[in-house]
Amino acid sequence: MLIYDIKYNLRMTTILAEIKKGNIGTTIELVIQKPVDPAQPLGSKTPVQLSSYSTIQFEFEQPSGKRLSPVTASIKTTPLGLDGVATYTDNIGIFTSTSRWKVRPILRTSGGSIFKGSWVGFSVSD
Repeated sequence: MLIYDIKYNLRMTTILAEIKKGNIGTTIELVIQKPVDPAQPLGSKTPVQLSSYSTIQFEFEQPSGKRLSPVTASIKTTPLGLDGVATYTDNIGIFTSTSRWKVRPILRTSGGSIFKGSWVGFSVSD
């Protein structure tokens, strides 16, 4: 089994400049990448082709350390997701507290393999 070091960046695409506690409709985008050379995990990265995965999820961790159940994300640039950008819009208001949150992608193949990405932090304010 080939294991990828999946790294990504948090990009917010809302009208607001930052994520606010209690907002509904916040969109989170992750750019999911893997090393060009798996033997050099800190070297150059290339986007993951998201259409190779049957399920794309985001897992959020609250400032308290409690992890929320993973949510289903989607490919931003369909049909193939060649740029590695996955997106999720919070329609229920999951950001219930301020401070430093974390997020990571979880990718699943139709064959049952699961690849969990690295955590990345972001701030939620009042």
